Amino acid sequence: MNHFCPGCFAEIPAEAVRCPVCGFDLAAYDGLHFEERLLLATRHLIREHQMMAVQVLGQRRSRLALARFADILANERDPYVCLVVLRALRNYPPDVALPLVRAAEGHRSRLVARFARELEAELRAGPTGPPGT
Repeated sequence: MNHFCPGCFAEIPAEAVRCPVCGFDLAAYDGLHFEERLLLATRHLIREHQMMAVQVLGQRRSRLALARFADILANERDPYVCLVVLRALRNYPPDVALPLVRAAEGHRSRLVARFARELEAELRAGPTGPPGT
């Protein structure tokens, strides 16, 4: 069975106490809060795992995730990961989401930049639908 570091996702020996690549204290992982584990998963090498973690953090409206979301939007080359982050920002209040959305309007991917502009307009317009929903 292969073992992987939850900090950097490098393959590690089963008996390792610290990751030989990044130095992550493997015993400390069990003591991490669920949200902290999700934040680590946003760096997962498998994109689907990464995107699922972003979605869950967004559903939870995690304030801890906002800095990571900003980092993803600024540095991630995969536009689909960035789109998942932008969709996750829909769960936050507009005053929290808008600064990150605006920053993504200058993204190198035209797809991401266009979606960010559309999302900004959506957030500025406020909730839609019948009153009381």
